Amino acid sequence: SHISAVRGGHRKYLFEMDRHTCARLHETGSISLSKSIQVVGLLPNSTDYRVVTLAGSTNIDGSCDGTEYSDPYGTWSHVLVEASITI
Repeated sequence: SHISAVRGGHRKYLFEMDRHTCARLHETGSISLSKSIQVVGLLPNSTDYRVVTLAGSTNIDGSCDGTEYSDPYGTWSHVLVEASITI
């Protein structure tokens, strides 16, 4: 496997939440960023860093499988997309 950045592949996003979602995050220590991405084990009044896979998959042998990924900036084929998140 290898790493190769695609044009337009580095983006920063701000996840906006309402008061109810914020309160639930503090109560449960978890947040749902999408249907398939749940972040759990968050502690109050702390900063947490995570890496999540948005598209594609990695295998235990170090290989990876790409898939199509789209966001407001474009569409890419045969890619593995990971996001570094700070909460």
